[in-house]
Amino acid sequence: MATRRMAREVALKALYAADSSGELDPGLMERLASEEKLSDRLRDFARTLCRTAWENRVEYDDLIAGKAEHWALHRIVRMDRIILRMALTEFFVFKDVPQKVILDEAIELARVYSTDKSPGFVNGVLDALIIPVEGEQESSNDEAQMTNECQMPKPE
Repeated sequence: MATRRMAREVALKALYAADSSGELDPGLMERLASEEKLSDRLRDFARTLCRTAWENRVEYDDLIAGKAEHWALHRIVRMDRIILRMALTEFFVFKDVPQKVILDEAIELARVYSTDKSPGFVNGVLDALIIPVEGEQESSNDEAQMTNECQMPKPE
């Protein structure tokens, strides 16, 4: 039975190829989804995750660079950047996914697909990016206190 984690892995692989080649290949994502036997619902999730993370990569990279202390963006492991972009996409677009799940899934992807130090790095950057947004959203003056730094427009 296919799961959302499998859909995330499909999106991750397609995004890695896109980051390597400079363009997103929707056909590759579809082939990977077929190999994993993703349901229509999970394909839609993977497709949206992949497309939105790719389309917003410049904005997400700006957010990441602002919180990755002592790390120039080009020095961050490619897989870590992609995982961070995917987590930000889930946070900003998929409102049904709890924050804890987003963090846990990103850390697990980093553990499986990246370096030994990547889970801690991904966790630290996401904590710096997502926790402030969540805390501000819960405050009594949430609209007035939201910072532009952590707000992203909803992709179409």
